[in-house]
Amino acid sequence: PYGSLTAIDLTKGDILWKVPHGDTPDNIKNHPALKGQSIPNTGRPGTVGTLVTKTLLVAGDSSAGLQANGQRGAMLRAYDKATGKRVGAVFMPAAEGGSPMTYMVNGRQYIVIAIGGGAYSGELLAFKLPESTPSASSAQEVRVMMSGAFSAAFAQLMPEIERATHTKAIVISGGSMGSDPNTIPNRLRRGEPADVVILADSALNELVKDGKVAAGSNVPVVRSIIGMAVRAGAPKPDITTIEALTQTLLRAKSIAYSGSASGVYLTTELFPRLGIADQVRGKSKLSEAEPVGEVVARGDAEIGFQQVSELLPVRGIDYVGPLPAGAQRVTVFSAGIVVGARSPDTAKALIAFLTSPAAAPVIRKSGLEPIPNTSPLGVRARDH
Repeated sequence: PYGSLTAIDLTKGDILWKVPHGDTPDNIKNHPALKGQSIPNTGRPGTVGTLVTKTLLVAGDSSAGLQANGQRGAMLRAYDKATGKRVGAVFMPAAEGGSPMTYMVNGRQYIVIAIGGGAYSGELLAFKLPESTPSASSAQEVRVMMSGAFSAAFAQLMPEIERATHTKAIVISGGSMGSDPNTIPNRLRRGEPADVVILADSALNELVKDGKVAAGSNVPVVRSIIGMAVRAGAPKPDITTIEALTQTLLRAKSIAYSGSASGVYLTTELFPRLGIADQVRGKSKLSEAEPVGEVVARGDAEIGFQQVSELLPVRGIDYVGPLPAGAQRVTVFSAGIVVGARSPDTAKALIAFLTSPAAAPVIRKSGLEPIPNTSPLGVRARDH
């Protein structure tokens, strides 16, 4: 592996276990020559400090990358000290900058770690451990495949979901549509296991028709709109009217858009309707393997368009605003239960939480409009 944690028996000099630390780097898993290949976890290169407790070994990632929740950052990971098995992980907005440490206050245990690097200034990040943890036998595990539009909200809600449902959520990211092998439909077609999917409603309906998602299980969760971003510090063009948006698109030197729902709408409907499809085609960049905001932050595109909730979490960009009335496309993102789900009851509980009043404030803060489930029977009219 590129990076690993190794346990050595100092009395004998034997290696007890060795496991990859961190996820496969983006430049490896997204390399064009490896497209379609199943790449085992390689770990990430670098040196990190560790924290050892009675039963666990805790260490942070040495570098940042695109995580399973769709955000760019790093993970703080916990391993079984005896076996090296990974038992948990939490998201951090930047890589580890110093060894984690732990302490107790009023009977509650905390883990603190220094993070920083790149454009992210150094800071201390503290995690408060739960008062009680469900036993391994009582806790359920649910695998959730979701579009990037809902990733930021779900990442913030995950601790509440796990406490409320005694569920450990395993998140797998993918686009709602497109040719990339890691889109949700393509993942399901090749047999990847999942219990819940959260993606654009139109794509979910196709999965129901294909027999991949259980009929009648799909529930609208949020409404999402498309926004535009520029590199941090760059001038913000006017897009408040259709006329201003058209001129901004024509003047831009380069344009980035998503390969999923928002990008499909822009390239197949909006640009042709504005009469500029031919003018912008040569300077437009399709982004399927990473968020559009990352492309703009690097300077590879002057302006970028994606769901607002996918732009807001990205560092290194400035959010300009939503598309104007007459150009905007509202997309409903829905959740459904996968046919053959291993934990259908847990999946139902998770979806119920996402449409509950408890989840609404976090969802709204992420740039999405929650769609509450007001029916006592859990059935409601669908958006069209």
